Amino acid sequence: MVIIMSTNIRSSKETLSITPEVIQKFMPPRIESSRKGDNGIVLVIGGSKIYHGAPLLSLLAALRAGADLVYTAVPESNALAIRSFSPNLIVLPLPDDDIFTLDSAKTLLNILPKKVNTVAMGMGMHIKNPDAVIYLINELKNSKTKLILDASSLIPAILPHISKTDTVVTPHAGEYERLFKNEKQGNEDDDENNSINNMGPGNTVL
Repeated sequence: MVIIMSTNIRSSKETLSITPEVIQKFMPPRIESSRKGDNGIVLVIGGSKIYHGAPLLSLLAALRAGADLVYTAVPESNALAIRSFSPNLIVLPLPDDDIFTLDSAKTLLNILPKKVNTVAMGMGMHIKNPDAVIYLINELKNSKTKLILDASSLIPAILPHISKTDTVVTPHAGEYERLFKNEKQGNEDDDENNSINNMGPGNTVL
């Protein structure tokens, strides 16, 4: 079972049973004449010196889901380990080893080989300054890229920047607390609802 909260409706929650029929609605059959890239290009951004497995699991999931091309941007110290896992993995080493910085974000946008459809970001990542994440979110938003934000990228500062972007955020309980209950001033439920509403409409908490 998956709990989905849509910010289109104030604090609405819907329980959805994941069945083959539901999956098929999100994964239409491929067109026989399609070429590589027509069925999705994904970028996974994450990892640190300690956590190289988190972005690896995410990019493998993207390939398993049917994306044609999956790039992964990780610290240089992670690159060899991830490349050795499979010849299908396209690795973009980031210059600031272990810490995702503003320079890392700018470098990544310059070295990215193709325009991507979706970016999943934050898993295993060590962020020095929220400005790096906010800069990248805004640049990707301007290019109409869909965003999936996880783990370290789930900080309250992102909320105004993902309004009306169809962004998916995937917090566990602790990350949910950090993202939506960071500043408690009165009634806890009201504060949580206000934080969720700061995301604006058109986003999903998964």
